Amino acid sequence: MDFYELKAFTVLSRQLHFAKAAQQVHLSPSALSRLISRLESETGTTLFDRDNREVALTEEGKKFAVFATKCISEQEALLSAFSNKADVVTGTLHVYASVTACYTIMPPFIKRLASKYPAIQLSVETGDPAGAVAAVREGRAELGVAAIPDEGYDAFDCIPVRTSPLVFAASSTGSYVEVSGSPQDIVSSVPLILPKQGLARRRFDSWTKSRNVQPMIAAEAEGNEAVM
Repeated sequence: MDFYELKAFTVLSRQLHFAKAAQQVHLSPSALSRLISRLESETGTTLFDRDNREVALTEEGKKFAVFATKCISEQEALLSAFSNKADVVTGTLHVYASVTACYTIMPPFIKRLASKYPAIQLSVETGDPAGAVAAVREGRAELGVAAIPDEGYDAFDCIPVRTSPLVFAASSTGSYVEVSGSPQDIVSSVPLILPKQGLARRRFDSWTKSRNVQPMIAAEAEGNEAVM
């Protein structure tokens, strides 16, 4: 096995979707499948349970994912040390951010990073905003873009970069362009699509509970992009 195969494996272990992972590592889904089969043959075990609809890590696959992530991290650190100069900051900065954050928050950050540290390489993993903290805790990212709760996060340095209002969006030609009544009346009478998890959902649930409101939830989706 080589580092390219390990990197392809780690991408699939995060995406759990052959087509999406194959696009990210610049392979066809069938080529990625053959690569995984070679790894399974070399390790002598099944790394993924897969059928036509689902892909999941086996217990052995989860252990191999830890090994692969550690190997890739140590390789990057070693190559960085080999090329490091006394007056130049080098290496790879792994960032976890939602697609929305990549469009809104990340561009000015990347511009300043490239200006101050041009030798730094950026590796961005996108996903549900609720997964940012876990990505940092698990060592997949050194920096995560996430909503900050009032109490902050234990063992993390949190730097506020933007305050975003809570906005409810509706179709401009739908039935709920104009609504009236108190916020409690509106929430209990208008069908809502909400994120399944994350800080915005926890705050929404806390607000409705404190006011003894039973919201009309039509659907729950993964992440704000899916909601929109």
